[in-house]
Amino acid sequence: MGVITLNVGGTLFQTTQTTLCSAGDSFFTSLLSDDFSSDVDENAHLFIDRDPDLFKLILSWLRTRNVFADENTPLQALLHEAQFYCLAGLVDELEKMLGDVTEQDEQEPGSLLRTDGYYLKMVTGNVREVEAIWFTADPDNRFSGSLLWTQGLGAARHIRVMAAIGLTARSSLPRIWANDAATSNAVAGFMMHNVRRGTWTMEGNTITINRGVFQGEAVSPAHTAAGEAPRVPGTICSHYGIMTNKKEILLSKLSQYSANPATGSNIIQFDSFIFMNDDSD
Repeated sequence: MGVITLNVGGTLFQTTQTTLCSAGDSFFTSLLSDDFSSDVDENAHLFIDRDPDLFKLILSWLRTRNVFADENTPLQALLHEAQFYCLAGLVDELEKMLGDVTEQDEQEPGSLLRTDGYYLKMVTGNVREVEAIWFTADPDNRFSGSLLWTQGLGAARHIRVMAAIGLTARSSLPRIWANDAATSNAVAGFMMHNVRRGTWTMEGNTITINRGVFQGEAVSPAHTAAGEAPRVPGTICSHYGIMTNKKEILLSKLSQYSANPATGSNIIQFDSFIFMNDDSD
């Protein structure tokens, strides 16, 4: 048998019997045996009712014995597929990878910061689109990077729009806008009122953020009483916080401290930001 075309969940893949059977006894050796009753599609291609995206990784492993996974690869789902296809070698490799990820998460909580979505500010126990943060990790250091911070109703939509046009915390505005004065002015106004860039670093589960100040933001009553002038656009403010788990970051408020009327001392107050993406909101 030469080239084999498989229909996996509606997606066609071409490979060879040698590749499919290269891992020894498995689902594929049974599939290609004369004793196996196989389903076929309307074009007589062998049909497998499984996830085609995960099958790409399965087939790559059969060809190369390498798992081409990144931070967004659902390793647990891939392990389930490897078990279905009876690929013992791949199962062992994925179980080791999952064990390493678990151990790393326990030892290095800073690596848990999610960059495949955004964090929305929680208000009185409910997510409202008033502030959102989109983190980008440095290519060579997952414990630091840049960010876009948006505010106002529709903050999450702001993040989605910026992602759609390719605007990140590091990129410049699309060049085409430079030739369209009306669009440039509209975009400049949107950015000035709703978006600030910044940087972040993590040590353990502690995060430090520096970002530009939005127009209208002011210092806390405690700072005002101490004679500190209101912050103005163009200056930098800092937030400090902790990551409680993969889904939540507690960040100090802009004022950073709030006076305690009972004692006269200052206490730290935090805002809760919950991770969201298009699958979770």
